[in-house]
Amino acid sequence: MHQKTKNFWQRTTALILVFLLIWGMVPNVSFASSKVFTPRLTAPDVNNLYYKHHSMGGKNYCIKIAGGPSVLPNCVGYAWGRAYEITGEFPKLSRGHAKTFYGHAKTHGYQTGLIPKVGSIVCWSGGRYGHVQVVEKVEGNTITVSESNYRSMRYNPNNKVHFRTKTFVAPTYVGDRGPYRTLRFQGYIYLGDFGSPNNQAPSTVATAYLTPVNASVGSPLNVKFDKSSLATSYDVKLICEDDSSYNQIKQNVTALSVSFIPKKAGRYKATVIAKNQTGQSSPRTTGTVTVHPDNVVKFVDWDDKLINEQVVKYGGNAKAPTAPTREGYRFNNWSGAYNNVTSNLTLKAEYSINKYKVKFVGIDGDMLEEQTVKYGQAASVPQAPTVENYSFIGWDSDDYKSVTKNMTVKASYRWTNPDLPNVVQITSATRTQDASGYNVTVNLANSPIKNVQGRVIVA
Repeated sequence: MHQKTKNFWQRTTALILVFLLIWGMVPNVSFASSKVFTPRLTAPDVNNLYYKHHSMGGKNYCIKIAGGPSVLPNCVGYAWGRAYEITGEFPKLSRGHAKTFYGHAKTHGYQTGLIPKVGSIVCWSGGRYGHVQVVEKVEGNTITVSESNYRSMRYNPNNKVHFRTKTFVAPTYVGDRGPYRTLRFQGYIYLGDFGSPNNQAPSTVATAYLTPVNASVGSPLNVKFDKSSLATSYDVKLICEDDSSYNQIKQNVTALSVSFIPKKAGRYKATVIAKNQTGQSSPRTTGTVTVHPDNVVKFVDWDDKLINEQVVKYGGNAKAPTAPTREGYRFNNWSGAYNNVTSNLTLKAEYSINKYKVKFVGIDGDMLEEQTVKYGQAASVPQAPTVENYSFIGWDSDDYKSVTKNMTVKASYRWTNPDLPNVVQITSATRTQDASGYNVTVNLANSPIKNVQGRVIVA
């Protein structure tokens, strides 16, 4: 072979070998694609293997924190373990200081950029070691991150879980300070595509309403809300402001309305959270409504004796019982309205007293006076007329003194001269045995205050 040709093939072979060697050194980073992303907004369990050191049976190969099996509190250990938890694959991320994360990822096959996405790692330089966090939610121009921090959490005796979340305006350019004084933004490391357009959580529901403003226990409360962009479902929660044990929640709702049945009187409001595979929105809170207890409606008689008692829901209608009866009176109505009941009520029967005609007549039945008299009351007696040879001695009935019905009362008289009998009535007349005359028996009615002597002539 010609020397130049030989040298060419030697150089070519060497380049191919170098290329293959370099290609073999590039890590095989598996990029998660369209997986379901579940945001972590609460601390991992102490037995969660992704945050437990491998020497203690866990899956995490970052630095073990003295005093326990965990790699927490430490931002690197947390972000490395969270990446493992999100993708389900052993991360090729740095296990050194946080400030090396971004550069290490770029040289180990991870995609990076300046646009926030759920499931990405936020990288910061600055300070002594830098800092890393995991993006759990993207809402508009804000992000919610989860993190652990060696210094602030290790020396804070009140923090037992070494975990927290934080929401702030997403950094979008290199050097952005974000919410920090000493840190500088480097970029985002993308762990995968988690399924929603632009890798964003849905926007917060624009408006939500809870109706009616006044309701009753056991009657529906209705939550209606606007559609949120990117949302695939909603979590709707009914909150009792007076007793949280009566809160209710309906999850994964796909309609734009939902109803609850409140079980206790009190003040209520509702929250609506939009969700998709990427994450969830901030809650939209409705106005407050009042749920009222049931009301008791009593129907009583004129003497307060109970006739009927009913339990009526707020805003409902009571049913009137059969009208009661009362001697001498006519039932009119009840003392108040019993529809749209909003409080306890006692309703009393109301009556009109009966009225009767009382006629006073003279000795011959001629009308002296006619009066209208209320039940149980007395009529006013008129002046009795003068009758020749007779003295007025009263009325033929005392019923006019307490009237209970229509009546006619007649004036009573007697003879003025007590010597004269008022009435002579033959009761028997028999012939004498010798037929010379008759034996006559009479009844003589005259003055009861004087003995009368006289002769009865029978013809």
